[in-house]
Amino acid sequence: MSRSSAHDGFVPSLNAQLAAALVVSERTQAVLGLESELLDEVVEHLWQWPTVVPDTFMDWHDWRNPLYMGLLGGEMPGDFVAAVRRVDADVEAVVGWLMALVEIVEAHLFAATRWDVADGCVDHVLRFGAAHGVTPPPWEVFRIFGSKSDGNDWGTKVEATDLAEWRGSLGVL
Repeated sequence: MSRSSAHDGFVPSLNAQLAAALVVSERTQAVLGLESELLDEVVEHLWQWPTVVPDTFMDWHDWRNPLYMGLLGGEMPGDFVAAVRRVDADVEAVVGWLMALVEIVEAHLFAATRWDVADGCVDHVLRFGAAHGVTPPPWEVFRIFGSKSDGNDWGTKVEATDLAEWRGSLGVL
């Protein structure tokens, strides 16, 4: 099923798709028992994206983390690879899952939205989660992030306090 198609009249924005992928990713990380401070930081950084406004963009964009940089094509941190191996997970599959998660945002930061790329990244994350028994909540849950049909592919910016409350309602915090 295409992520950018309508779901009962709701066409998930990029932020809605990112949120779905993040919910699935956090739940998948828990199922795997994958403990990594670097990964936790990456996930929290991506959760901040729907709150970023022009005044905070450069701080968000200039943030650095060894795992994030590895997922963008750099060297994977040895402690992260060791953490993946400790839970007997396939390092290549885990890295592929996380690269897709990061690309949901990074592929569209300075370019026009390519829904085929966005759909492919989100589908990759959701398939990886499904392979570990994790499914996303219904798309309706993600309306807080706006619809692509609202005229902005990214959707609605969300206040940090509203995002924290929403995440708490899903048990994601």
